[in-house]
Amino acid sequence: MSLREPLAALRRDDGEWRAGQAALEQALAAWRSDPSMASVLEAMERFAAGETLAGCRPLAALFQSGNEAASLLVERFVSGTLLALDAHPLGQMPLAYAPGDVVAMLVLARCGTASLTLSCFDGCELARAEPRASVVFEPVESWSRVIAGSGTGELIIGEPTAASDTLVLQRRELELASDSIHHRIGAREKLHVRSASGAMLVLRLQRALPGEAVVREHALADGRLVHRAAAAADDSRRELAMATLRAMERRDAVPGMRAIALGRGEVSLRWQALRELLVLDLDAGLDAIDAIAAASDDPLCAHVGTLREAVERQNGDETQGGSWPS
Repeated sequence: MSLREPLAALRRDDGEWRAGQAALEQALAAWRSDPSMASVLEAMERFAAGETLAGCRPLAALFQSGNEAASLLVERFVSGTLLALDAHPLGQMPLAYAPGDVVAMLVLARCGTASLTLSCFDGCELARAEPRASVVFEPVESWSRVIAGSGTGELIIGEPTAASDTLVLQRRELELASDSIHHRIGAREKLHVRSASGAMLVLRLQRALPGEAVVREHALADGRLVHRAAAAADDSRRELAMATLRAMERRDAVPGMRAIALGRGEVSLRWQALRELLVLDLDAGLDAIDAIAAASDDPLCAHVGTLREAVERQNGDETQGGSWPS
């Protein structure tokens, strides 16, 4: 289908496009108001508020073996939206999505820290993809179900060791057969999809785990920690804000960064504040390091001594690293 003429018309007048977007929104609203989906959305609210999955029966039914609720939900979504998109090919469904060569993801529903997503894995792109060198563990609990297609995956389980920054990684192959269901605790388990026969469609439910909101990346070769970041969106925004203030050389931000570094907030956010502080005001950063080193119960205490040595040896270059010191 050639879109050259419709695109030219769109430049002259976007009225038809606006009408198409309204039609797509109506199609999405019709799917959401369907009794089966409406009950799932109501259950999502309770699930996001902390209710167990078993206590949210319409949601739990999507991930119960032998139950066809998940397939019916996806079929109704696809059939309704494809008809609308066929009528309005330049339109875009008003849903969050993440396009990609290997996997494309569409967010069907989101409530608080809980989300219900539909992912499509491209088998040809998976075959061409470079082997992974690391594994990322996230503080989430998730359930996934293969709706269509099949593939293979690798489940990686991280077991703690005496060295707090290193994990023993157990790895085992998984068959991702059509209608198979998998549950994992993301803080210690990760499922890598390795291959897919053609295309594989996966429905996933995910919810953030309470407690420490930290994402950890470990090398697959030896299990050592290579990166650590905040999982919470608010913490990520604060990290970006501090990096921006440091790049702008805003010395008026020094007191605020020092307060974050010496506070009792999430440790990756405090570490980011300490790094930015060292670049912005070396003396203030070294004073903060001394204060943290003096508090034996501070989780950063074991790391700041090495950081001080690196700062003094390299005249501050180490502060611009970007990863948790190992």
